[in-house]
Amino acid sequence: MIPENNIYPLFEVNQVLSADHLNRLHDRLDEQNRLTRATLHGIGIVCGLEVSMSKSGGKATISISKGYGVTSEGYAVVIGDEGFRADRCRSLEVKDDYEPLLLDDAEGAKDIVELLDSDHEHYDEGVTIDAAKATEMAVVLYVELLETSLKTCTPGSCDDKGKKVTVSVRKLLVPTVYLDELQERTATDIDESGTEGDFFPNLAARLDLADLRMPRFDVPATTLTDAESIIAAYKKILIDPLDGADKSLFKRIGEALDASRTAYAPLLDESKKEFSSALNIIESGFLNPESKKDAAFQYYYDFLNDLIHAYDEFRTKAFELTALCNPPSQLYPRHLELGEPEASSGDTPSAEAGILSYRHYFRPSPALGVLKARREEMQSLYNRLQAMVTSFDPLAPDSSKSADENIRVTPSRPADAPLSQRAIPCYYDPKSARLLDAWDFAKTAAGRSAQNCGCRIEGDDSLDWSLDQRGFFRIEGHIGLDWDKALDALQKKIAAYRLPFDVLVLKTDTPPGDLTEEELQEYLPEFLKKHPGIEHCSGVMPGGTFVMVANSAASTAGSPYSAILSRFGAKAIVADFALPYRIAETLKPADISVGECQYDWIDTIRHLNNITLREYRKQATPKAPAAHEAEANRLASNYVVRIRHYEIQGRNLLGNNRYVDVAVPLADLKQYGHAAIMKKLNETFPLGLLFDHAPGTGNVLIRAVRGQRFRIEIEGVQGNRIRYAYTENGMFRHQNDNWEQIGGSVANSGCRMIATDYDEKVYRWIQKTFKPAATQSKISRPSVQEIVKWEKMALSRARRYKSADKLPIHALLNAVAAAIRSIDPAARIVLVGSWANGSWLSRIESDNLKSFSSVTQLNTFRTLNQKVTGRTGFSGIDLLIESAYAITPEMIPVTSGYQVTIFRGKKDAQRGLEL
Repeated sequence: MIPENNIYPLFEVNQVLSADHLNRLHDRLDEQNRLTRATLHGIGIVCGLEVSMSKSGGKATISISKGYGVTSEGYAVVIGDEGFRADRCRSLEVKDDYEPLLLDDAEGAKDIVELLDSDHEHYDEGVTIDAAKATEMAVVLYVELLETSLKTCTPGSCDDKGKKVTVSVRKLLVPTVYLDELQERTATDIDESGTEGDFFPNLAARLDLADLRMPRFDVPATTLTDAESIIAAYKKILIDPLDGADKSLFKRIGEALDASRTAYAPLLDESKKEFSSALNIIESGFLNPESKKDAAFQYYYDFLNDLIHAYDEFRTKAFELTALCNPPSQLYPRHLELGEPEASSGDTPSAEAGILSYRHYFRPSPALGVLKARREEMQSLYNRLQAMVTSFDPLAPDSSKSADENIRVTPSRPADAPLSQRAIPCYYDPKSARLLDAWDFAKTAAGRSAQNCGCRIEGDDSLDWSLDQRGFFRIEGHIGLDWDKALDALQKKIAAYRLPFDVLVLKTDTPPGDLTEEELQEYLPEFLKKHPGIEHCSGVMPGGTFVMVANSAASTAGSPYSAILSRFGAKAIVADFALPYRIAETLKPADISVGECQYDWIDTIRHLNNITLREYRKQATPKAPAAHEAEANRLASNYVVRIRHYEIQGRNLLGNNRYVDVAVPLADLKQYGHAAIMKKLNETFPLGLLFDHAPGTGNVLIRAVRGQRFRIEIEGVQGNRIRYAYTENGMFRHQNDNWEQIGGSVANSGCRMIATDYDEKVYRWIQKTFKPAATQSKISRPSVQEIVKWEKMALSRARRYKSADKLPIHALLNAVAAAIRSIDPAARIVLVGSWANGSWLSRIESDNLKSFSSVTQLNTFRTLNQKVTGRTGFSGIDLLIESAYAITPEMIPVTSGYQVTIFRGKKDAQRGLEL
């Protein structure tokens, strides 16, 4: 609205006033009031003015609720508290020449009627409202300004009393075709005046923009075995027509973006560039990559997922933006459209939301709240959409850099955070198409767009700073790298930056047939059986597991995706996924503290030689009798030992068996010796002790978890069948119904500790397996009074024995001091600790009694001493020595009966008694 009354009178003393003076002042003030309403507050329906219609027998009754609105010329339109209800109408008679209602050549012009309520002066002249016709019409409020002359002439006089203006709000029923014509003509007039703006928003079209959702990877689940099956799962999402649609996801997103561009074109500075054509080009690169970087197929999935998030953010903000800056007065100068009596039915979002096509919704002024910022933010969100499509540039490994330099871990936000608050992914070139400025409107508005973080942003050091507002780690740059190099680089980054997640690699080769269940978990199909919930997230949450999938070494010549797979090496990472939890790897004996002890084997080398070299005699010969063992047939070709008892930490490894025989073919025993026996033992009990041998000695090595108890009782089936037992404490022989130890205890035999380097997985396992009991026992602490009493008793003794020569152990102290000075004559020696502060207890009870006045007092001190210091028994001798020599207690050849502790330092570093 542009003010037209820019001249107004300025009154002076004794001025003669005319009607022109007063009218001009009135017009000026009236226009300023209306200008304030329209430009500072807003135009349209502020509240209420809801339309409803009831039908009965083909007749209609139309009601309008109380409410308030403002026309584009600033006229206030009010329906009072009682509302309005009309069941009759009559043809409209426009008496004030209001042009928008006088388009006689427009379709439906003759069908405009005025609604009449029972209080209307022409109610009795009206006719009933046709319900069928009303459904094709809309309710309009029209501010009538009717001038009436007050001039009266009588035979005696003819006084001119001027005119009066009566302001009335007429309620009309106007055909929608007429309103369409009116809008077109109004739009033409505004365009010809050179005014630009979002004056005729199609709210239904904006609200009905397509809803886009990203399908989950491989749902419903298929059998993923190799890179080819992974690519096929992504192709199904990105390229193949989705269920219920005949277009690929690329095309559906392109059409939705173009539709949003059209719907919001009046609000956008640049809105001519299409999205569909650019996305068609990107889509063609998915199955026909022209380079190694184009073959990174997961980036296409991530890219479309980003576009969907960005599209949702844009249309949400744009729909909220309804502000108009200085709206043109031609829009609806003195009328307001309230809407159709019946809202359109359907399952579209606009229909469900009750959006009316012929209703002037409120258009606030930008002066209200944050509406100005929203306009700029909406433009920024649209610019970001354009920049994302333009700057899409998948990342390929740089062969001139190491794996550590290629891989980037960037702190980001989870998927439920707005896209602007997340790190910029690696498949965008942040230097192109204003992406860095458009990524986060809040940062750009504050002049801090350089604070955006991302894989390809130079100088990004976000890993060095607090992660408390993050919650996700983008991991990028590994696609295309050899898996072993990528794994090593990521593990180093996890250690260097203390990152709270695990990483592992899955192979897509066909697993060999002799693998254990644990080893099979390194292969994709087997891994998915235990962990079907993998998702591709472009990274991992804290406390999760990042899973990389390596390409197989098989030929890709016959694959329908050979164009993609041929771009990857045989060991290259082709995809990644994540799990929301850490995978606890099975701990091997080498991962924890393992003890290894050496024992004699139950049979000597000589005996084993005899078994393997002689011919087993089932029948007697003139020179020798027959073998007398009960199992002669089996023993003829096997060396057999019988396991009579086998337990580890109380766990019985024999199950319900009375015994288990371990048979070693004599041919193997002859060729491999003790190694063949140990191999059979390990094969028979794969979850038991680990048996090995010391080459050339005939001894057995038994490895077990350090600190665990075990016992295995073995007897030979050949010969005298003496039973032996191996335990963590040594080797025993059963003789005369007693177990006698052979060769001394383990502590005196050939035992050693073997272990690997520190591994956090081991300590995580220890924390979980050996954690303390859940319930804690309360401990008894001394009271303040007891502490004070103990201190007084100790201080009293310290004053009594204020020099070392007064102590009951002074002779012993002199001998110790002499031994020290024989090493270093210049040594300065200070007695500290209990013997210096009066809290000592001697090994000789009579010395203790002499230092107290009674036995009761001594016992009281003992009790307090235990409570306060936690110590029981007699006190040790603590010495502070200032010497150039590193003197240790072992160097002092004095038998004291007390534990001697030596501290090195200046003699004045601690109070005590100098010796």
